[in-house]
Amino acid sequence: MWLIETDVFQLTTTSKHFDVSCYFKTHLLILQYLDRILWDNYVEQQKALCRKLNVAWTETEPNQLIGLADNIELIPIHGLRHPIESNSAGWYIWTQEYSDNADFFKSVHSGHLVDIKPELLKYLGLPPGYRFLIDDAGYEDIWYDETLLNV
Repeated sequence: MWLIETDVFQLTTTSKHFDVSCYFKTHLLILQYLDRILWDNYVEQQKALCRKLNVAWTETEPNQLIGLADNIELIPIHGLRHPIESNSAGWYIWTQEYSDNADFFKSVHSGHLVDIKPELLKYLGLPPGYRFLIDDAGYEDIWYDETLLNV
């Protein structure tokens, strides 16, 4: 009998030969489950913000793409949401000055914000046409901009 323990789970088998692929598949499933729990927590934050603003929550899935500027560690942080298209959530997020350069935004799956800038995730439930502006001193402005829908 084999026994494998991690900080997340324990896997035992009565087989004389340990199936490594089974171990890694199980580990991957557990990690995906934990990621989903974490994402669901951010979704609840999004819904709470939308209730506070009295707007309809509009889902952004973790596998949908957003446009993210390279300098996201700077402040203030700007975000805007165009209409959702195909696998794009419509979000564009940048700091300081906006640029028209073709390489200003990089396509990133929204789920990566968990590691990059998790404090932005609460805004991803705002519907198309919304913008936000935040800084690290607690300033937050959220408003509707109808022109964002005409792209």
